[in-house]
Amino acid sequence: MRTLEEIEQDLLEIRHAGEAVQWTIAALCAEACEYVSAKQVAADIGMSAGQVSRLIKTLKAFPDPASRSDLPGITFSHHRLAATTDHPADWLAQAEAEQWSTRDLEDALKQARAADPQSEAARQWAAAVQRVRKGLEAVAGEEQRARVLDVLAVVEPYQSVVRHG
Repeated sequence: MRTLEEIEQDLLEIRHAGEAVQWTIAALCAEACEYVSAKQVAADIGMSAGQVSRLIKTLKAFPDPASRSDLPGITFSHHRLAATTDHPADWLAQAEAEQWSTRDLEDALKQARAADPQSEAARQWAAAVQRVRKGLEAVAGEEQRARVLDVLAVVEPYQSVVRHG
């Protein structure tokens, strides 16, 4: 019968291997997107385009394996969250120093964005809503326009919150 230490060691090795797989998937998605869109890659491999985009964004934020944390408490998900910021390495370092869970990091990012309404995330949000609004004119059918307007009616109040804290 195996000891608890042996079982825990196996679990840690598998967890570490899982983290390596995430980075490999991100790299392969980025490489595939050199040929086709993220949407096409996502469809071909059974993921959403958003998932593929987040993987690639994470990889771009931490392209050098030396820049990635391999501490037991810091996961690919920590990197993914940090990659959504203007200063991903700083956020990852803080998560390491404070031993934050992904939930802790996510909460800290929300607080920082609420405190700084002109953050990159707020600017991106506002720009995305404006692109949708402007693109509405190019939508051919009345039914599609109505759907987009319905979505904007839900999204725009949040744009205001993000802009003005």
